[in-house]
Amino acid sequence: MLLAPRAGAQDAAALARWRAAPKAMARFATLWRRPPAEFRRAWEAALVQDLARLDSAARTIDDPDTVRLERDRLRLRHAAGRVTYPYFAWREGAADTVRLDATAIDAALALPLADPTLWPLPEHRDLVSAVVHELARDAMRRDAALGRGDVRWLRAEYAAAARLGEEALVRRTRDALVLAHLDDNGSAGTDSLLAAWRADEPEPEAVQRADSLVDLDRARGTGHRVARYREVDGVPLSLHLLRGARDAPGPAPAVLWFHGGSWTTGTWWHAPVIPATLREAGVTVVGVELRTGSRFDAGPLEQLDDAIAAYRWVLANGTALGIDTGRVGVAGFSSGATLALMLGTRGLARPGEIVPRPGSVTRPSVVIAMGGCADPAGPAEDGYFRRSVARAGGAAAYSPAALVRAGLPPVLAIHGTEDEFCAFAATKGFIDRARAAGVDAVLAPVAGGVHFFPFFDRVGQAEARRAVGEALARWGWR
Repeated sequence: MLLAPRAGAQDAAALARWRAAPKAMARFATLWRRPPAEFRRAWEAALVQDLARLDSAARTIDDPDTVRLERDRLRLRHAAGRVTYPYFAWREGAADTVRLDATAIDAALALPLADPTLWPLPEHRDLVSAVVHELARDAMRRDAALGRGDVRWLRAEYAAAARLGEEALVRRTRDALVLAHLDDNGSAGTDSLLAAWRADEPEPEAVQRADSLVDLDRARGTGHRVARYREVDGVPLSLHLLRGARDAPGPAPAVLWFHGGSWTTGTWWHAPVIPATLREAGVTVVGVELRTGSRFDAGPLEQLDDAIAAYRWVLANGTALGIDTGRVGVAGFSSGATLALMLGTRGLARPGEIVPRPGSVTRPSVVIAMGGCADPAGPAEDGYFRRSVARAGGAAAYSPAALVRAGLPPVLAIHGTEDEFCAFAATKGFIDRARAAGVDAVLAPVAGGVHFFPFFDRVGQAEARRAVGEALARWGWR
């Protein structure tokens, strides 16, 4: 465990001044767009500068353990920046792909990562995670077997963890990988890896936690109809049909639900507020299993293709399931909300296809977007989306904000005014332009709401439920 600091008042003041000064990681965002050689020089200079400032502060700190710990934290942060630079150079810069920096990996592995006193540090966790992730990325590029099938990143990272060397650190890292995947993605496709993990005799607490997560995920998949809508690389993708809680005469309207997870994580039943509200109003909710980055090394284009396939399946089979195929909408949270907006503006145009004019292509009947990025290609958003869709027509062909026009379906956008991941201003701009084009578009702002407000903010949840209820009434769906 960490050594307890013995800093007195003078020490605390010196540490406060040191910790308040700009750190290397704060500079990282200003450096990742630079060419590799220039980045390395600037990054090394930042470390030297921070170490010098620490040495200056240490003259007034009568606690060598505290100084040593701060120095270790600096070196861990610096190493993490070196390891992750190739990804950011691709995401935000001109690099055509993410190329492993073997020198940076070797330098990181040369640090005392096996020292248990460092394990509680977030900097240690971040560096280990970065090293394993980049080694896994390289392994998937080299090993065709890792680039096929389900849970690709988990399989690759689990294998890459062996490079950490020290057995206790490898076990600790693998436990964390397994638990994080189950928590973020559910248990689909994990059976064989979990069997291998259990054979390595992980900590009993980790096994207990894993079992509870698996049980929870599998329980979610019972008690309703499950239908396979497509198969990708031998892996089935399913729809979960959740009937409305109120019986209504004749076929019921339906809404496809797209979960969030930044295109990378998530599973169909990660569904805050909106699905339950829809079902209470008698609407059938169709939870869609999507290809995610964690399971399929997939991104926005693959999820768009899945969403279109799922929508077409519901149109083709809905009548037999008691669904009114003339009233089939889409809804989602976060990246799932962006996906819903993409279907609303693009219709069923698959990735790479030209977006047809409204009226010449099938579009969802209605769109409900909660916390979506209405302009994911804009300068305020993450560069990952722009780079991910570049190969199939460019970002403007997939950004809802760039595709606003007359004839789009009704849209309800629920958005926290303090959303730190998807700009509220972008959603407001989208709704304003849609209304100006004659679209039935409503913005329901959640005052003070952050991105994840639907999961914990009871006031925000109530506002979202109210907005959905009013929209259903306005659309004649209740």
